[in-house]
Amino acid sequence: PFLDEDNLYGTFGTACFGTGTILLGIQVWGGYSNGKLLTIFGFFFGCLGQVVAGVMRFKYRRYAGGTTTFFFSLNWAMNACYALFPTFGWCQPLGNKELGYHNLLACFYTFLFLMQNFNAPTLLIPLSSFFTFFGFVFGCIGNFADSNTLRKMAGVCNISTGSVAFYNAFSSTINTKYKRVLLPYFDGKQLGQRLD
Repeated sequence: PFLDEDNLYGTFGTACFGTGTILLGIQVWGGYSNGKLLTIFGFFFGCLGQVVAGVMRFKYRRYAGGTTTFFFSLNWAMNACYALFPTFGWCQPLGNKELGYHNLLACFYTFLFLMQNFNAPTLLIPLSSFFTFFGFVFGCIGNFADSNTLRKMAGVCNISTGSVAFYNAFSSTINTKYKRVLLPYFDGKQLGQRLD
């Protein structure tokens, strides 16, 4: 295989995160109103996919990457529960205030990820962390203030986060396969540079 297992599971987790986050951003922006569709995508890509990636990241002693992957898988699991539990009558649908508290707690975690990733070997990782953090900030304030404008800004941040994460996974895979920088990875290497 052109990717060793360690990089393969890291890339898989990043792609799952990117896919789920783009879909979430589209919904938050108001691109579609079918919350059940997002729940299905989010549960399988955002939750189960990242659980598999997180377990394998721990197997290869990538504790920071594994912890981050588990955090976002749990975040998606909670979002799925928010959508499904009221359907079964297990709880009332969440209001803006409850979603605001969820986003507020996530702000603390994602701020730590942002601080941790400032010295990452590629600009893509801190950029994704930046958009992730501010997505939760805008979501938190937007829900507490009941502001559609701020919620839409959160959606833009989510789409940006997911796009950067997906590009990260895609460029890493392509460059590794061809052992050459064919897509800029923003890690100081020149376009076309041979990777040894």
